[in-house]
Amino acid sequence: MSNITEEEWENYKKRVNKIEAERARRREEEEVRRLSKEERKELKDTFKRLPQGAQNYLKDRKRTNKQKAGQEVNKGNQREWHQLHEEEKEEFKRRHQSPRPGENYLQYYHRMEDRKRRIEVKRKRINDNEFE
Repeated sequence: MSNITEEEWENYKKRVNKIEAERARRREEEEVRRLSKEERKELKDTFKRLPQGAQNYLKDRKRTNKQKAGQEVNKGNQREWHQLHEEEKEEFKRRHQSPRPGENYLQYYHRMEDRKRRIEVKRKRINDNEFE
């Protein structure tokens, strides 16, 4: 028999057990990762087989859930934001981004710059109100 003491032998067994436990843990993690990857692929395939309307609905729902998770909005600011957002949409509809008949490019450019400035002022007002 070799010149190994019992204490050294016990330390060796502990190290071997620790290494084996680490390998087993890594194998389990890899298995979980592989299964979740297969699951995601299966979900994507299922999603692709859905009708386009259902796909759009789920995408929009996912987007709104991310927005809800990422921001806390109190109701007063939310209402004000919604109202100003509606105003922006209405203004866009009224003054569509195309030159009016008889309008030269410089006039059109100034009109669009003015419009952008007004929208930025509204957005700044909303952001200032949020943090008060």
